[in-house]
Amino acid sequence: MSSVGLSLKREAAIAGWSLWIGSVTGSPPIVNRVPDGANLTWKPGQALLMEKYLSDAMAGGERDPNDLNVGVNLGPVLYPLLVKKTIGYLVGYTLAVAIITKLTWKK
Repeated sequence: MSSVGLSLKREAAIAGWSLWIGSVTGSPPIVNRVPDGANLTWKPGQALLMEKYLSDAMAGGERDPNDLNVGVNLGPVLYPLLVKKTIGYLVGYTLAVAIITKLTWKK
């Protein structure tokens, strides 16, 4: 059983994610609670709406004065994360190709 503080933080995170996804897509995600947390899953079509929203937000362009116009540069966060998550696969693939090449071209 988690502490009250942890439960409150978890509920705040669930509410924050639900509100953000709901504000972008028009409806909140499905919240599946488990004993030690919760999983938010997309309703049909929500992922495409979120993808379009993020794509439009990254495209830039002319700003509408009636929009919120709050920008956050996520590059310093996402690029290192992308490298950390994919470097193992790249190394493994390269090693596999090198080994297979050595074995098949062996004379």
